[in-house]
Amino acid sequence: MPEQPKREKQTRKARWHGYGTTRWRKMRARLLALHPLCVECTGIATVLDHITAVRDGGDPWAESNLQSLCESCHNSKSGRESHAPRTYGPQRRQRG
Repeated sequence: MPEQPKREKQTRKARWHGYGTTRWRKMRARLLALHPLCVECTGIATVLDHITAVRDGGDPWAESNLQSLCESCHNSKSGRESHAPRTYGPQRRQRG
């Protein structure tokens, strides 16, 4: 039996469901071809990253909200974002 191609892993945090679509795959391939170097370290880019996360209101399809990153820089950025304090709903004023 022929070996099945491996699918890219998606973590629990990958909640935006556009990643598996033909539209996303074509956009990713086109933008990585246009911008093949990581914007952080100038290594070979393998990830198309949302500058402003979709969960934080970033437009998932706007090219101005996308950047090419290598896997290492993407993982660093994602780690920083996941540990940053987040606000939900309207911000409350502090008493003082």
